[in-house]
Formats: sequence, C-alpha cells, structure tokens
Amino acid sequence: MIKDKSLVKSKQKSKSKDENLKHLHSKYKESFSLIFNDYPYPIIIINKKGLIEDLNKASIKLLKCSKTKIKGKPLTQLFTSDTKKLRKKIAELRKGESQNNWEKALFRSFMDNIPISVYFKDREGRLLQVSKYYLKQPGAPKADSVEEIIGKTDFDLYSEELARETRADELRIMETREPVVDKEEKSRTPEGEDVYLLVHKAPFVDDNDNVIGILGITRDITDHKKLEQKLFYERSLLESLLNNIPDHIYFKDRESRFIQASKSVANQFGLKSVDELKGKTDFDYFTKEHADLAYRDEQEIIKTGKPIEGKLEKETHPDGRITWVSTTKIPRYDKEGNIIGILGISRDITKRKELEEKLKDRLEELGEEVLFKSRLLTSLLDNIPDRIYFKDGKSRFITVSESLVKWLGASKAEEMIGKTDFDYFTEEHAKPAYQDEQDVMKTGKPIEGKAEKETHPDGRINWVSTTKIPRYDEEGNVIGTLGISRDITDKVLAEKKLEESANKLKTIVNAVSEGLAIVDENHRILEANEFLFELFGLKREKVINKKCHKIFGPWEETCKECPLKKLFEKNVSSPVIEKTKVSKNGMIQYFSIQCYPIPNYNKKRLQSVISIRDITERKNMEKKNIQNYKRKMKNLSHKLTLAEEHERKRIATDLHADIGQTLAFLKLKIGELKEKKSSQNMYKSLEEIYDLVQNAITSARSLMSQISPTILYELGFIPAVDWLAESILKENNIEYEFSDDGKEKPLTEDIRILLFQAVRELLTNIRKHAKAKKVKISIKRTAEDIKIEIEDNGIGFDTSALDSYCEKDVGFGLLNIRSRIDVVGGSFEIESHKKRGTKIILKAPLNI
Repeated sequence: MIKDKSLVKSKQKSKSKDENLKHLHSKYKESFSLIFNDYPYPIIIINKKGLIEDLNKASIKLLKCSKTKIKGKPLTQLFTSDTKKLRKKIAELRKGESQNNWEKALFRSFMDNIPISVYFKDREGRLLQVSKYYLKQPGAPKADSVEEIIGKTDFDLYSEELARETRADELRIMETREPVVDKEEKSRTPEGEDVYLLVHKAPFVDDNDNVIGILGITRDITDHKKLEQKLFYERSLLESLLNNIPDHIYFKDRESRFIQASKSVANQFGLKSVDELKGKTDFDYFTKEHADLAYRDEQEIIKTGKPIEGKLEKETHPDGRITWVSTTKIPRYDKEGNIIGILGISRDITKRKELEEKLKDRLEELGEEVLFKSRLLTSLLDNIPDRIYFKDGKSRFITVSESLVKWLGASKAEEMIGKTDFDYFTEEHAKPAYQDEQDVMKTGKPIEGKAEKETHPDGRINWVSTTKIPRYDEEGNVIGTLGISRDITDKVLAEKKLEESANKLKTIVNAVSEGLAIVDENHRILEANEFLFELFGLKREKVINKKCHKIFGPWEETCKECPLKKLFEKNVSSPVIEKTKVSKNGMIQYFSIQCYPIPNYNKKRLQSVISIRDITERKNMEKKNIQNYKRKMKNLSHKLTLAEEHERKRIATDLHADIGQTLAFLKLKIGELKEKKSSQNMYKSLEEIYDLVQNAITSARSLMSQISPTILYELGFIPAVDWLAESILKENNIEYEFSDDGKEKPLTEDIRILLFQAVRELLTNIRKHAKAKKVKISIKRTAEDIKIEIEDNGIGFDTSALDSYCEKDVGFGLLNIRSRIDVVGGSFEIESHKKRGTKIILKAPLNI
C-alpha cells in the first residue's frame, strides 16, 4: 500500500511538535525551580492536603521561621484566623484538578508576574514561552501581548545584526551544552537610546537529556551601565588633571602619609611613578627642618579643620637644594563629615623668588647711588619676563626689554630702535595698537590690562594683557608712551575651553528630562534648566531670582522641615521626597524632589541643586493597581465574613434547637422528681443535678449569644457592643465605661459584623492578657466614618512584634483585624507602652 509522503511528513512533524511540547511541559517544573528561590516576592506552595510543600527565600524572610520548621505543616500554623470552611472549599476545588494543570498554573503565574524577561526557544530559535515582562524591557519588540510573538524568531523581531549574533550564541550553547552567564549585550531603542542587558542562556533539555532548545533570562542594566560610564569619565578627568598639571597636587591621610598625587610630585622627587609615593611622608624626601614644619601644619588642619591658603614655604632637600613654593592645604572629609586627611596644592615659585631677591638687591644698590638708575633700568629690561617698551610720539620703539627682543625674533635691542608694530605684526593687530597709543597721548588717559590679540606675519597668534601709559618731559608735555605686555595666551585658551565646557554642560543640563535649579542659602533660584520652565509652565523671568517655594509650590502638604535648611546647615544631600500639587485643570500631579550641595572650593557662599521629576504617570499606575487589589480583597473579605457569620448563626440555632431544648426538657423532668420528694438522699441528689442542668443551660445560652448574638440583628450595633462589653468585662470584674455620641451610624451588614467581631476579639485579648482594671469604649461618627476607641490601663506590649506571623493561639489576631479593616477602606491604629496600657482606634466607612 502506497502512503502519501506529504501526509506521513506532516504526521511526523506533528508528532515531533507534540513531543517537544511534552518535553517543554516536563521542564516547567525545572524552569519554575530556577526562578522560584530568587523571586523577590513571597511564594508558598500548598499541596492537595493543605500542607505546606515548599516556600521561597522571600517567604522565609517574611515569616522569620526556618524552612524545615514550617515544611509539611498545615497553613493554619501561619495564619490563625478561622479558615476551616475556606480550606474545605480549596480542597474541593483542587480535587477536580489534575496535578498537571496545577503545575501549569503555577508556571503561568510566574511567567505573568516575574519582573524579568524569561523565554524558551526551540532548536530553530522560535519562541515557545515568554514572560510578560519580555515586552516591557527597553528595546523590546512592539506587540500588544506575548501571544503575538510566540512562534517567531529574533530575525522577525530585531535587527538582522543582533539576530545573527544571538543565533550564533544559541547554536553554540546547544552544541557544547555550555551556558552563557552574565553576558552584556548592547542594543538601541527605536528612539536611538542605548540599552544594556545582562543575559543568561542555558540549554533546554528533555527527559532523555536531549537538547531541544534554549532557556534565556535577561535583566535590564542600562542605568547601572550609564552610572559606570559616568564614574569612568569622572575618574579619567581626575587622572588627566593629575598627570598633566604642573602644580604639585597631593592627598594625604591623617598620619600625613601620601595616598595619591599628581605626576609632577613624583617628577619632583625623581620617582618613576606616583605609586612609589604611597605610604611615604615628607620625612622621606625633605630634610627634617622642612618636614617638621609641614607635618605640624597638616596635623593642625586635621585637628581644627581650618585650611592654609597661599603660604610661602621654603623647601630644603637632602641634596642641598632649596626651593620655594606657594602652598594651599585644606582638610578632606568622609561621607559623615569626619576629617580623614588633607589635600595640598603647591606651586613652584623658586624662579620668582630668585628674581624678587635680585630686584631687591638692585633696588638697595640704586638707593645708595643715583648713578646706578640707568644700570637698574637696563637690568630690569634684560631680566623681567614681561615685555616692556618705550615709544616716541609716532609710536616708534626707543627702548625695549630683552624679553620683547626675543619674542619678536630680533637679534638685539638696537635693531628694533626706530621701528613700529607694523614691522613685526600684521596690520590686523598693528593698526588698532597704533590708534590706542595715539589716543593715550592725546587724552593722557592710560589703558590698563587690555586683552589684545597679537597676529604675526608667520601665522602665529597669541594673547597679551597690555598696559599703556603716557610719558612726559620736564615741562609736562606728552612725548610718547610706556607699554607693558604680559603673555596670557594660556589663560585665554583655558577660559575659552572653560566657556566651551560650560556651553556643553548647559546643553546637557537642558537636555535631561528632569527639572534642575540652583538655589543660594536664601532659597533664591539663581539658574534653572529649560525642562524646569516647561514642567511648571513658567517663563524664565518668572522663575530666576524668586524664592523656590513660591515657584514649586504650593504643595498639598507643606514640608515639616525644608530639606534645603538641613542641606545648608550640614552640607549633605537630602533624601528623595514625594510631593503632590493640584494643577490648573484640577488634576493631581506627583513629583519626586531631591536636594544636593554644590561643592564649595573657593570659599564662596554655599549653593544647592534641586532636582524635580514628574512621577504622576507612575503614581497613577500604582494607585490603579492598589485600587484593583483592594476591590478584589474587599469582595473576598465580604464573602468570607458573611459566610463565617452565617455559620455562627447556624451553630447557634442548632445549639438552641437541639441541646438547649434537651436541657430545658431535662430540667422540667428533674423538677417533677424534686416535687415528689421520695427520700431525703434522692431529693439532695436531684437538687444537685438540677443545679448542674441550670448551669449548663446558662452556659449554652451564653455560648449562643457570643457565637451569634441576636441582639446584633434585633437591636443594632451600638446596643450589641454595650452588651458585649458587659458580658466579657463586667463578668470578669473589669470596670468599663461605654459612650456613644448618639449620631446615626448606618452600617452595611458586612462592616457591622466585621466591627463586632473585631471589638469582641479586642475585649477578649484585654480580659486574657492585659491585666487591666479599667476599660474605656467610645463610639463616634465623623463625616463619613464610624470611629471606635478602646483604651485600657493594663500592662501594654511591644507593638513591633505585630509583624511576626509565627505567633500561635492569638485567635482572630490583631494583624487580621488590621488587614480586614484595610480591605473595606478603614484604618487600624494601635498605641501601646509597657506598664502604661494600650489604646486602639478602629475606623470604617459608613453606608452613606
């Protein structure tokens, strides 16, 4: 018989697919185990018998009990409320489920809620299962649900380059069975932003240990990566500074030992690298004379916190050399504000000191002999680094300093006599310089410190700070000019670079998606970025130089303590706080705010940066999720509470109809026998039996009233609470006061039952544990709530113990009261002090 080949091939393919799915299902449990223990939220697995089968690390941490102590025990040991009916319902539901479906449900729950990207692929790279977070991570493919991408490959979802790289990794993993652990992958979002992911991939095998695909877990590490890049950039800036600055910069610890320094310091001491300095002190490189003075200065700074600025120091070296430096030393602090060492900056001024000494000597000589004036001028012109020149009325050189001769490339000073700036500079510079000199001679007003750009015929460009003053003859007539030019090229270039850096920084600050403002100690806004103006819908002139609280506020709740005040007092960053305000259209906006100080390096007044983010969208989403959860819990609580009360009512009815009537009938019969008085002994026995039956009837009626008091349904909530207090407290010799404000308090059935149960539990706890002599119960109505206050003068307790779920025999439980009150939109407050009693306040919404 000839078979259809296409049909056979289709059946084989279908069979292979079924086997793969079968193996995939068999691995659900294994995949579940990979994620289960490290999942950040508590998970408890209960078997069909209602016993605890397993629990993850987060559950153990929450319950504060060991795994071996809890495993195999019923859930009732953790949650002490009356859950018999609920457990019975759960058992009935699970009886109809197969273990296979139960495991699938667990796995699906994980894949729907785990906050990381988890996925399974077959050998062809097609997606078999994907967690919902897969579509939420940055750079994820655009799809409305995970079902849309099941069966697709990376070539369908991502760029070909990324897909090829990913496929190569997966083929290697399936071939070698070696997983990929902590691999960083970089991709780009459609908006052009870089995204960094931490990828784990492992072979996916069937029950026969055959590789049938890939299991992958991906985490978003973009923020961490960006912070790492920022720290690297800042570190490279510091290293560049220390490697290139000519000044000697060094960091020392509290014992004045070097821990870091600029390369110039190592060069000063003839060392190959800065690392050779670490752990050494000045005593290793200077004579004791200088090292002692430096050490005393540094220890004084560490002790008092007062810096040393611009101190002139004479450095004596072991080889006999003497150098002079201008030294600034300031204290270094740790995060807590403790002084941990010093930062020093020393500038070599040896040449300047030598020149000053020479000039001083020359001045002393000329003071003794006027004839030496011309010689002094010559010496000055020959040695001073500034460029000095004398010109006549036509701006021709008549005397010049040696430094100017060298600068302009002349062979000697005599060569320049009679020439002008037009002979050594381009017309671009020479023409305005000539005009300046003519104006000085015409007006007699000097030019001081003018920045000039000098352009040379060979293309060189430099900047000088020029001072030009008029020269006079004996009759007071202007006969020319005296000029002094100081090279400031490095300074001008540095200022330009600084300006460029400032412009770049301004561009970056204006590009960030958060409001930034710089404020001074008076809380006045000095500068802000464009995003801040857009965030609050204000123009620049309405913000700058205004008090920050007038711009950012008014908030719905004012800060108890302004974060800026603490910042300016202690120079520490404030924690992130969240505030709300109502916009012009009536919508509530949420903001996160943080203040951090700007380092004060130049003894200027301290400033702060305020960072403001609009988190309205995030908060609204959180609120929506909380509301959905509360609504579901409220429905469940309502059903459980009503079911519990109905069960109590049924039990009370059964007790009344069965045991109560039987005891009453028995009492009647014994009463008849008592009347016959057949014998004295028999009469005495019957009388004792009669008393016992009377006590049993009284106890049964009391039990029925406590289980389901008819007074709660017949007379209402207020009389029921008063009766409850009398039956629990007065019968136990505890004095109590009961008060009600008399206002109408319409309550729904579930809230009335919930509050009655809560009051009964609280009064029972007082009777059993509080050792109280007096109890006050107050019931009031506020605008839309009912408020119940219960206060005792008992021994009190430590309220921090409420967070433990491992307590036993606590009945309804304070934590269960709190959780049920929260579900219906109420509140539960408790204040207790040892030996000073306890006060509990219950609030619940009225049915209005």
